[in-house]
Amino acid sequence: MTPAEPQSNQEIRFFAAFSALAVLLLAARVQILRIAHLEDHYPLLFYQDVLALALMAWLFRGLFVAFRGERGRRIIEVAGWSLCILGALYTAIATVVFWYIRSPLTYRLIVLSGNAHGFQAALTEDLSQGWAAIPADILVVVGFALLLWRITPALVRKEHAAFYSLPGTLLLIAYLVGAHLWVARNVRFTPGVENPEWALASSLIEAPRPAVTAALPPAYFADFHATPQTPEAARNPVYAALFGARDPAPLNVIMVIMESVGAKNLQLMGAPYPDSPVLNRLADHAIVFRNTYVSQPFTSAAMGALFASLYPTHDWLTIPRKSPAIRVPKLPALLERHGYRTAFIHSGSLDYDGQLEFLENEGFRDVVAPPHDASRPRDADLVPAAINWIEQDHKRPFFLAIWTQDTHNPYLSSGKHQYTGDFALNRYLNSIAWTDQVIGNLADALQRAGLADNTLLVITGDHGEAFQEHGQSVHNFSVYNEEVRIPLLFVNPKLIPRRIDVTTMARQIDIAPSLLDLLGVDAPPSWQGTSLFAAQRPSRAYLFSIAGDFRLGLAEGDFVYMRNYSHNREELYNVATDFAERNDLSARSAYNPLMARARTRLEAWLSFQNKYLDSLVCRDCPVLRSAPENFDALAQAGYGK
Repeated sequence: MTPAEPQSNQEIRFFAAFSALAVLLLAARVQILRIAHLEDHYPLLFYQDVLALALMAWLFRGLFVAFRGERGRRIIEVAGWSLCILGALYTAIATVVFWYIRSPLTYRLIVLSGNAHGFQAALTEDLSQGWAAIPADILVVVGFALLLWRITPALVRKEHAAFYSLPGTLLLIAYLVGAHLWVARNVRFTPGVENPEWALASSLIEAPRPAVTAALPPAYFADFHATPQTPEAARNPVYAALFGARDPAPLNVIMVIMESVGAKNLQLMGAPYPDSPVLNRLADHAIVFRNTYVSQPFTSAAMGALFASLYPTHDWLTIPRKSPAIRVPKLPALLERHGYRTAFIHSGSLDYDGQLEFLENEGFRDVVAPPHDASRPRDADLVPAAINWIEQDHKRPFFLAIWTQDTHNPYLSSGKHQYTGDFALNRYLNSIAWTDQVIGNLADALQRAGLADNTLLVITGDHGEAFQEHGQSVHNFSVYNEEVRIPLLFVNPKLIPRRIDVTTMARQIDIAPSLLDLLGVDAPPSWQGTSLFAAQRPSRAYLFSIAGDFRLGLAEGDFVYMRNYSHNREELYNVATDFAERNDLSARSAYNPLMARARTRLEAWLSFQNKYLDSLVCRDCPVLRSAPENFDALAQAGYGK
């Protein structure tokens, strides 16, 4: 059959459905481009949707040509209509998901989120109206297709003939090639352009890991081990008083990890929002590390960094999920061997990504979390739970990790302050202020209990949060400052009589070795971090994200180099003068040597990290898992009576 020959009714009816789906896909693309602030050059930014539609149209064109029998064509028509309806369904779902995370839904994202567990609360809280539009989109496709077929069948036949004609085909190819070249050159935020069906289908095929192509200097691999210290200058003299002035009694440690709280939006770190007055007050007796990087902006990766001083695996699956019983001594277990009680108290669920197993295996003696409830703020209950746990035993020192939850999307709090006109950011800032108040309640409770002077309070974030600064929302999609820079304070009113601001680089993997250094315990040689109090400190931080594209970054001195391996793109920023990372310097030839060195260092990390972590996997070790203690019972066990 040639385009000039009469077409069957089945083929024309399918083409009507296909045309209706095309209208829906392009309308959804308009909506997505508006969300992503990519309204300019609309026709060029449609090319992936047009390509997906064209492939579908030509596939069914071939099937109709191959099967001339009436029964076969009816089966093909039913299959085509079914595919159009599924396409409408998935387009509607993908548009809702994009509204939340500014990324198409992919298999990788589903795996990383624990089958959507990671963003289930936000979708339930914020997107009920969006979900209601899904059946409406299906009805639009079916209704519009029937309308085309019943009222304008002659027009549908003309469109069909024009689409499959030689001029129509050549015009389509010219558009697709030209649009692709233009987008590759001019659009940095590629998720806004990606066709959702194509993104999901292509993500089912495992992408090859980036190849290591450079000759790797052996000295570069030293970056992935703790920096050795010379005996005569093992400690920075700035911290001499901290080590020399305290009582011989063991120092208690409470580590507060603020979920999804980065440095960018904290008043303490220079943000224009009065969202952290308690942290400002506590900073008067604190060492404030103002230049602290996470290695991967993801909660599970933060657990590996904070409690085992490990850089993340370059994989979809984190260390807690792949290797909860990894053969690396964990911070709580090391302190327990030196007489410490240990506990982890969390106001959210741990039934995700192997987190509970990781925390229990050679980790915390007590793990406390509430039954799953994402409908209301829970951080306020952390303080009575923590104090009740502390009061159970006054004879031994303790290490207590408190991990908040309310600052995770959907950003729960009772606050109604208007910090900004951006709805999501304003909600987030209110949740930060809420958690800041909880930390104040904790500090006050320690003071009343007579524990403040002999307890080191470490306050940090597990990672930052993006609010479309570079197009993206939430976290683990990039290595920009909004996701990878976090606050870090070491607070004690007796040992630290005045505020000490530290601008040299700190890393999340350095926190655990710093605590052991302060407590007089040797750090394991398998750890990758170095004490923040050491005289000889690492000058580079390595960065990684994978929820979207495969990205690596290197922070060194004033510069951050980033490489998107999925799209073979480089970026370079001087964060000393451009903290917002708006002025990309990668095209300037003067920086070519710097970028070449950074590129080689990232390839050294690629070559080293997964092999190193694989060498630490204990494949025969039993993996412990038990239900965490009841959070509510501990919180109500008599505190304040």
